Amino acid sequence: MNVILFLTMEKWIISLIIGYALGSIPFSYILVRLVEGFDLRTKGSGNLGTTNVLRTLGFGYAVLNYVLDMLKGAVSFLIIRAIFGTPMDLVAGLGAIFGHCFSPFVDFKGGKGVAVASGLLLASDARMFLVLVVVQFVMLFITRRMSAGSITSAACAPIIAWFFNGKTPIFYAILLAGAFVIFQHRANISRLLRGEEKPLF
Repeated sequence: MNVILFLTMEKWIISLIIGYALGSIPFSYILVRLVEGFDLRTKGSGNLGTTNVLRTLGFGYAVLNYVLDMLKGAVSFLIIRAIFGTPMDLVAGLGAIFGHCFSPFVDFKGGKGVAVASGLLLASDARMFLVLVVVQFVMLFITRRMSAGSITSAACAPIIAWFFNGKTPIFYAILLAGAFVIFQHRANISRLLRGEEKPLF
């Protein structure tokens, strides 16, 4: 019994470490450094996420950054799925989201986890990803605030996960991911409530 418990804990630890390590690669910081030569944390909102890359470098680089950040969630998931299978692949995906938000390479700062969570969604169930992309962009075009789209899609994510998969490990992983993404947007929520959140366009 103790051996089984140890092996299970070992899988959890390895999955979290690999996910966290991949998630912590600060692509937005690297991209802006390479293109413009400055620290993204000193520009715009100071956040190391796609929206700040968009405001700083433009649409093309923002798309590139979003894809790179998505890959962190998807690759973490797929690597651990190949090694340990499910549900450890979901643990790695959650680790990647955490690593992205608290990267040791940029003083434990980072983005808000939306793109990495999107990568986890795409790798685990593309149906969820497609539905939530529609939700996010509909809300974005209604409100013109990216944060509103991200918060709404994060709130809807567990419902969509339950609809497609029932109360399986995917549902619980997406519930955690959605709650964490909303928590990361707490400052945006305050600004939205006060009517102070800047429009994207």
